[in-house]
Amino acid sequence: MGDVGVGIVTAGLRLQSQDQAQPGFRQGLQREFKRNPDVFSIGGYDGMHLIYEALKKTGGRTEGER
Repeated sequence: MGDVGVGIVTAGLRLQSQDQAQPGFRQGLQREFKRNPDVFSIGGYDGMHLIYEALKKTGGRTEGER
């Protein structure tokens, strides 16, 4: 955005924080899709990461109370 964005207040995600939480995320997205992360790609990544971690804890079992 350049100088146009100076002073804007937003509740949007800070992309720099994603770099700290998931090193290589920005570089991988650049390499694969030739673009920087946005709120949609970060949300997708975070959602899949949540599912992945949940399945790890249940040993891949998804039924009932698991």
